[in-house]
Amino acid sequence: MSGWEDVFDPEPVPEWLQAFDAAPVQAVDALLGRRFYFGPLNAAEPEELLVDWALLLSGNGFAGRLDEALTTWVEQNWGVF
Repeated sequence: MSGWEDVFDPEPVPEWLQAFDAAPVQAVDALLGRRFYFGPLNAAEPEELLVDWALLLSGNGFAGRLDEALTTWVEQNWGVF
């Protein structure tokens, strides 16, 4: 997660991003399934948070990792819902 701390300083890195760093596909699944508690950010739509973070962290490699995780999630869940 190198560099994410600097982006969010003085606030801590959001817990979902920490979960994503540890297990990207599982974190995406929890976000899209609305099973992740975002604490003070919980009032926001998860999809909006994801877009905001993708823009904010675009220079930190997040967008590519997110693309890979979303691709895997779609492959695993296509036709399930």
